[in-house]
Formats: sequence, structure tokens, C-alpha cells
Amino acid sequence: MGNSDLLHYYSLVGNRAIPVCMPLYQYLKGNPDLRADATLVCTEGSRDVAGVSEEFFRKEFGERVSVDVVSYDRFMTDLKAGAVQSDGVINLSPGMNWQVSEVVLNLPEGFQCVNLDYRYIYRYPLDTGIEDADRMEMRYDLGFENYNMLNPEVEVQRDETPHMNPAFHEISGDCHFKLKLRKYHPYISWINYSLLYVQERRGFLYLLFDITERGLHQHLKGMKRENQSLVLYRLINSTFEQVNYSVTVISDNRLFKERASYDGICIIEDKKPAMERWLKNPPEPKKTPMKGKGEMSLPRIRSKMKRVLLLSLGDNILPTLKAIKSHREIHNTDTTIVFYDEDSERLRSIAEKMKGRFIYYGKLELLPTDHMGRGVLEKMKAICREQGVEWFVNITPGTKAQTVALSAGASMLGLADRVFSLKKVSLCEVRTGKEVGRVYDVSPDEVIDFYCFDYEGKEGALSVNVEENKELWDDILQGFAAGKYEYRGGGLKGICIKGNRPVLSGFEFDRSGYTLYHEGMKKSFSLPAEVFKREKDLEEGWWWELTTFRAITKHEISDRVMLNILCYSSHKHKTMSEIDLAFTYRGYIVAVSCKTYKDNIKLHAYQLLAEARNRFGRMAVCMLALPHNNSDEYVGIDEKGEKVFILNPGILSSKDKLVETIEKQISLLSTTN
Repeated sequence: MGNSDLLHYYSLVGNRAIPVCMPLYQYLKGNPDLRADATLVCTEGSRDVAGVSEEFFRKEFGERVSVDVVSYDRFMTDLKAGAVQSDGVINLSPGMNWQVSEVVLNLPEGFQCVNLDYRYIYRYPLDTGIEDADRMEMRYDLGFENYNMLNPEVEVQRDETPHMNPAFHEISGDCHFKLKLRKYHPYISWINYSLLYVQERRGFLYLLFDITERGLHQHLKGMKRENQSLVLYRLINSTFEQVNYSVTVISDNRLFKERASYDGICIIEDKKPAMERWLKNPPEPKKTPMKGKGEMSLPRIRSKMKRVLLLSLGDNILPTLKAIKSHREIHNTDTTIVFYDEDSERLRSIAEKMKGRFIYYGKLELLPTDHMGRGVLEKMKAICREQGVEWFVNITPGTKAQTVALSAGASMLGLADRVFSLKKVSLCEVRTGKEVGRVYDVSPDEVIDFYCFDYEGKEGALSVNVEENKELWDDILQGFAAGKYEYRGGGLKGICIKGNRPVLSGFEFDRSGYTLYHEGMKKSFSLPAEVFKREKDLEEGWWWELTTFRAITKHEISDRVMLNILCYSSHKHKTMSEIDLAFTYRGYIVAVSCKTYKDNIKLHAYQLLAEARNRFGRMAVCMLALPHNNSDEYVGIDEKGEKVFILNPGILSSKDKLVETIEKQISLLSTTN
């Protein structure tokens, strides 16, 4: 670009201003003589973000930038009518995947895309692919003042108080930070206590936390019943999404190291040299910079392949599985070609696990790319010209850059009317918005082990015994629902008729398990060793998990309810995490945490969100089950309306009330996520 250039800059607008602003910010900072006409394309929900972006451009560059904010619908009308400047550049990454695809399918020739990772800006025409892009290194940080202006979630503040970590104080001197969250968070003081340092580089925030005992807030240290470091880790993980923040934690715990690799969190040793290295060069937030073209590998298109689906693999496996299953059911696809990011250890692991698991879905082919979609366009040109094959493209999973490549390839190859997306519970054509069928369910057991070294669900061995003792579990639930029973702690022995008399007595143990006597029913029950392996199981909350499991299976709202899902590490088969119950309901995965006491219930809600959304994705439906009818209806998470609803005995005992409560929780997902 020459010194007198005028840049026509278009950008979709999502829920964050930084991706909207960074490309143009880098161009204008790097060339003081450059001017720009910026068109910001927003929906009603992102209009405020567009306003913040406009304010930022005017503050930083004054009259060098003219800004026009237009609606997405108006922009698409102008685009289809040929009324959009054809020599412009467009930043698609802030939009949703279906918006990205719809725009690409309608862009005129000559239009160029700009995309960015955490180090470079890539500028390229759609018909050549990103591997031939002009690459420009991003040299300018925003600074904390601008970052705070543009980030709707976090404000970085300097803290003058001495840091509690002497080793880090030696490195960073008196420079210390704390984070102020825009939305209410009851445990921000715990998070800030563990926060060691913050860096902003090129619009991205790098956070370093200490989750060793030294980094535990005094209130957290007082929670003797909890794994305190794990509680802190979950709070951090549920607060800072890895797509927007680079999170590093200090821990020498080998189990945390393996778990962090699955969760997309970096981990360093509790040693001064490791901290110094982090200060100089914090880990790249997600991916390494794009490599060269490399060798192009292609699947063999066999004569038996008649209907083939192409899509990308995202960090969350659930949309990928739903897309494959839905196209299989609706379009009778017999083969799926999956592009995956070979530079990501996490995605390589998920891709490897996909092999051999898709007998029901048909044949599976894996093709390597990177997070920028390198080689996707070229590979599509090579394989989609095969005669006698009907092609389908789904753009919901994967990165925005991968969506650009898939959509551009479909447009060039005459497949624009064969591009689809998942919209809530419907499979839709991108170009017309027409619904072609429903999205098919994927069960929790199809999802969970993609994010674990190994896992075990106990419902297989237990469901038979729960059914055999259904009178016991049904009576316990009905007793609590009617207000006849109350829980005083201590496991099964602590279930009492109001007035102190225990409901159960005569506990005896032999090698086959336990027997107990129900005073009101005048009947003995046997609990085999497969159900209650230790006396400790009788004294803790295992009984409530079984009661809740029985209630949900009894109502037959799901084909399968998974119980006590333990996610193991590869090191001595130790438990990395646990989810009490999970099942599929109306296309959503519902995760339930069962607690017998109301203490720290808000903390348990945050931990459940961290576990469930790491295992099942951000659209996981999270709920708490409590044996107390006088509990609140829900736990409020933030002032924007996110809640975790509580399943009390009255709700669990009624199918209608249970379904109604789950529907309430689902309705929040579309408005808060």
C-alpha cells in the first residue's frame, strides 16, 4: 500500500471488540499516512460492540478513519446486489461461522480477506487460499488502557500491595496486577490472590496463576473437605475461556500437568527459571504460527463413495459428531472427510480417537491442516471434482479461517447450495437459511472420552441393583419430596424421620456387601459390594447420587443416564475429574452434580460449569441436585442471567416438573452463551 492509500475495511462484529479492531489498528499504526473507510457489520445483539469499536478508532486515529455501522441484514442485501466496494478487505473472524460462510458465498471477485492469529495478519484473495497470503507481523500492543476499553469481560488494574510469592517478587519487583471482572464473580478475590502476573501482547491477555498451596486464599484453605488446588484450578478454568486468554498455572503436580493439556491450559514448574522464561516469552495462546504448504496428502475417493461430507474438527468435538450424525441420517452420507489442526496436540489426539469409531456413521478420512485452514482449498479442488460423488459441506465446527476455506472452496466448485450449518436443533442451508432436518442427538459416552485418557461410568454394574432396590430409592425420594424425611449428614445413616428417628437401621457388612433394614417398610435391603464398596460410601453422599439416578431413569426422559463418570489420567490410572450424572435430553447433554449439603453451593455450581463444559462443550446443560425442598430455585452465576438450576426432591419426583426445569436451563443457553 502506498502512502496515499485509502483502505476500504469491512468487519463482521461479534461479542468482542478486539478482533474487530486489531487488523485495522495494526495497518494504521504501521503506516501513519494510511486512511481508512471502515464498515462495521453488526447484529442487534452486537451493536454496542460496534459502538465501542467506532469510539476506539476515533480516539486512536481521529479523521484518518471514517466509520459506518450497518446491520448484517442490510450488508447482505447490498452484497448480493453488488453495492459493496469490491476492492476492499473484509475481516470475518469476529462473526459466527454461519455468518462467515454466508458472506464468503456471496463475496464478489477481487475481494480480499484478512485474518489474524496471535502474531501475524494474513491478507489474501479467496480463490488462492491463505497459504499464499501476504503475511504481516503484528508489532503493536494495545496497552492496558485500550485493552480495558475493548474487552467487555475483564479490566486489568495495577495493585500496589506486595505479592505473597517471594520468588516472583524477586523477578517482577513491585509490579503486580489484579483483575476486575465486568460481571459479578463471588470468588474473584480467590482468583486475584493466586494471580502472579499479566501481560498484554497484540491484543491478547496472558495470565499466570499460582495454584500451589502458597497461592490459596485463606478462605479456600479453610475448606478441608475439598481438594483446594483443584477448586482453584476449576474456578480459573471456568472464568477465562482459552479462546480469549492464554492461561498458565504454576504446579508441580503431575496429575494437573496431564489434565491441563486436555483443558488447553499451560503449566510450568514452581521454579524461578520457569517464571523468568514465562515473563520473557509466555506460551502462545493457542497455536503456532502458520507453516508453509508442506506435502499435500489426499484421501482415495473410491467408487463405493457416493455421498461425502466435508467439515473441520473444532476444540469441542460435540458439533463435529452432531454434524456427522445428522448428515448421515438426513442425506445418507457414507463417507466423512475431516480437516483437523495437525499443529494442536489436543486436536491431533481427538482426531486419532475418531479413527475406528465410526462404523455407524460410515467411512472416516482425516486430512491435516492448521488453525488457519492451510491447504483446505487446494485439497478441495483436488478431491471434489470426482465424478459420481455428491458432496456436502458443514461449516459449524472448526475455526473461522477454516470456515472461510471450506466456504470458498464450495463456492468455486459449484457447491454453494450444499453448504450447511447447525442452528440449535436444526440443520440449515447456509445460503437460504432453509431447515432441512433436525440435528440428531449425541450421547455423553460418545463425547466424554475424547477429552480424557480414559473414563469409567458405573451405571452398567449399578443399574441392575438400583432397579432391584427401587423401592428403597423411591421411598427415600418420596420421603424428602413430601417433607417427611430430613438429612442430618453421615450418609444413609443420617436420613431421619422428622423427630430424629433414623429411617434405616441394622447395617451389617460381609464380603458380599451390606444389608440394612427400613423401619417404616419393615423390609431388609441388600447393597452388594459393587454398589457400596467401603463403609465410607455409607457415610457420604453416594446414596443421593443413586437416588437421583433412579429418579431420572424412572422418568424415561433419556435413553441412557451415565452415573459417576470418572476421568482418569495415564499415570497410575488416577482420577482427574468426576461428573456425577450425565444424559442426553432433546439434543443437549445434561450434567448433574449431586450434593447432600447446601454449604458453598455457589462454588459447586462454578466447578460444575468448569467440568461439564470442558468435557461436553459450552452448551452443556448444568444442574445441581440437592435433597432439600427448601433450597433456592437456582444458583445465580452473573447479572446477565446465567443460572444453574437446582433439582430438589419435589422436582425429581415429578416427570413434568423435571422436564420443565431442564427446559428452563436450556432456554438460558441461547441467551447467555
